[in-house]
Amino acid sequence: MKLNKSTENALSLIVVQVVNLVLPLLAVPYLAKVLGPENLGNIVFSIAIAQILVVLTDFGFNLSASRDIAIYKDNIDKIFEIWVSVTIVKTLLTLIGLIILILSYFLFERIHQNFLIYILGYTLVIGNLIYPQWLFQGLEKLRFVSFIQVFSRILVFFLLLFFVKSESDIYWAIFFQCAGGLIAGLILIPSLINILKPALKKMPSKDILLSQVKDSWIIFIPNIFGNLYLSCNTFFLGLLLSPTLVANYYIAEKMIRAAISLCSPISTALFPQQVRNFSKSKESALNDSMVIIYFLLSIFSIGSLITYFTSEYFVNLFFGSEYKQAGYLLKIFSPLPILVMLSIIFANLIMIPAGLERTFSKIIMYSSIVNVIFFMLLVYYFSNTGAVLANIFVELIICLSMFIVLNKSKNNPFIYWKKAIYKIVNGVIR
Repeated sequence: MKLNKSTENALSLIVVQVVNLVLPLLAVPYLAKVLGPENLGNIVFSIAIAQILVVLTDFGFNLSASRDIAIYKDNIDKIFEIWVSVTIVKTLLTLIGLIILILSYFLFERIHQNFLIYILGYTLVIGNLIYPQWLFQGLEKLRFVSFIQVFSRILVFFLLLFFVKSESDIYWAIFFQCAGGLIAGLILIPSLINILKPALKKMPSKDILLSQVKDSWIIFIPNIFGNLYLSCNTFFLGLLLSPTLVANYYIAEKMIRAAISLCSPISTALFPQQVRNFSKSKESALNDSMVIIYFLLSIFSIGSLITYFTSEYFVNLFFGSEYKQAGYLLKIFSPLPILVMLSIIFANLIMIPAGLERTFSKIIMYSSIVNVIFFMLLVYYFSNTGAVLANIFVELIICLSMFIVLNKSKNNPFIYWKKAIYKIVNGVIR
């Protein structure tokens, strides 16, 4: 049976996400036992800083540039123009990020003491620069790049096991934790050259560069504010709590975010199609969104229940009694995947394709400001348990806010709940 392009891309990205789910679940227990809570906490803090800088350098191009590539997928000259524009801007932002990191060496004692760890963590940012998934996503050619990404992830996993044997190998540990994108990007260079080879190689004008920045700015704002309750939360914990408490929180969050990440390949693969669907028939696009919600809600609800009842047992089994608190934190985290899944569908498959980027940006911005306030207060009074509660509270605000906007803008997918059920049943019977 021949699969359509969207299904093929979704399956390809699901394979990537499964690998991204399984390997950390294998690597983190190993690192936790070999490095100990304090070293693991330092690595977590370094990765949190790198992830914040990734958002800075990505600048929303993962969606805005992918959308433009999907629109001009049959115009190789335009594709080349977009690729050059995005690469120039991202390179400049990567250099700015490196300067920020170097300045932090002089401003923060913790970074000064372990500066090599943070420099090696910047490999994550460089990998994000040279790995152009946004280009292949827009072209709907994700099967090959997914294979490359899986290969690179597996490679760095085994290199990590080979080189990290004791607490003194912390530098190898941080490097291999961040090197997957770098290796995948280097492998993809020949394919990238082959795609862009037929283009006329006309360099973009200043106006085109500014246009790319302007288009991405709308998406960059929610990304940077959204990062305030993802990587920035771990960053704040690193400033407020001991490395051991940070390590326990990281283990719980890593496991729950790994489960949540299964939603990303589906929304990423369907994003170009949804952009086209909304331009043709909003009703059809919303009906398709409701089908996706049914599918993912059933999976994530079962997953959340399993997480709630088994979290403490599995954390103790794989990480040991030294990380007992992580099991308790994971239990509290268990409703989060459902909320995040709905938010991802609302945002990536409805709001952005429907032209509600600015409203989406405002929701994330205001919610992130609320998060900073509640996060600091709850961490102060309840330590890392408060950090978990803050995550759930903010995601609930985001999800409800998006639903209200979709309902008011007549983009509510739930009004098509009967048609979506009929479509699912009809598809199963056929």
